[in-house]
Amino acid sequence: LCRGMGQEYRGNVETKGSNERPERHSGALKPVVALEILSAGTVNCLLLFVWSMIISIVIVAVVDIGDDDDRDMASLIMAWIFGLLLVVTVAVGLWVHLEDKGWKNTIRYLFYRDWGRIEVAAPSLVMLLTVIYVPSCIITITAVTIRVLEKRNLDWAFAIPAGQDFCGFLIYLIGMGGFSPERLTVLWWLPRVVSVLASTSLTICLLYVVTFTEPLDVEMRNRFWYAQFGVQTAIVLWGIIDFARSKWKLDQAPYIETRFRQICFRFISAVWGILIIVFYIVGHILRAGIYFYRPPDDIVVALEMFGSTMIVCAWVVIIIAFLPPRRENVSHETWLPG
Repeated sequence: LCRGMGQEYRGNVETKGSNERPERHSGALKPVVALEILSAGTVNCLLLFVWSMIISIVIVAVVDIGDDDDRDMASLIMAWIFGLLLVVTVAVGLWVHLEDKGWKNTIRYLFYRDWGRIEVAAPSLVMLLTVIYVPSCIITITAVTIRVLEKRNLDWAFAIPAGQDFCGFLIYLIGMGGFSPERLTVLWWLPRVVSVLASTSLTICLLYVVTFTEPLDVEMRNRFWYAQFGVQTAIVLWGIIDFARSKWKLDQAPYIETRFRQICFRFISAVWGILIIVFYIVGHILRAGIYFYRPPDDIVVALEMFGSTMIVCAWVVIIIAFLPPRRENVSHETWLPG
């Protein structure tokens, strides 16, 4: 997985006895994101963090749901810890961008870009979706906390959690299939964005029924859940097919000329691909168990916090990976082949 991460381009490398610094291959491109200059050990630490957090979140959710006496606080505390970690990471990332580019260039970095090139579309998309994701995550955690501690609902925030699904599934589809085409055309973007919007719309409908129908309309809730399940199943399978196609195509491509695509595709597949599949499978299993084996008005905080905590841990790592590269802070040895 980490082959090529944190390694210099293979080309024009002198023998060990030479005192000259290795030069880049003429076809090599400058690094676009920090991920390209991270050492393999650093990348492994980031992956270990994400995978260990995913396992921890699943365990806490299962234990909380099975604990009838107090099934709220463990997931709630974990969600707040991850939420604060997200806010700190985003603040540091924003500071790095502003220090590296300044306000005006940061705005250009977000909007005035060639969205047909994945090299510029991927970093900009991560930053733009962060603007949606962070408020959605924090408001969701706050609303659930108020409901648990003060026994009242924030009705205006009922649809906010859908923003997290939108960000998560869109990054998933872009990451699985966006690194193999030469250019991302409108016909490439449109069906993926529409499918994610369809899933988000069904999530909002499901949340509306659960929040505002008294007594709960179980039949209507189940209809929206079945529809959501079908659309999200199609999205997950679409991503898996895109992953297989992208992997085959990148395996045939020259590494030096496609270094950004190779590294980012491997990393996002290892982080976001695994995350979405676990989130989809475990999330729907937990939801089915609660819907069919618990009273209709039984609210399980562990299920509501499951999506927030799952996506947060991956979002923190993605923000770090897609920071601007600061080559002056990286030792020359970091770039050499291992």
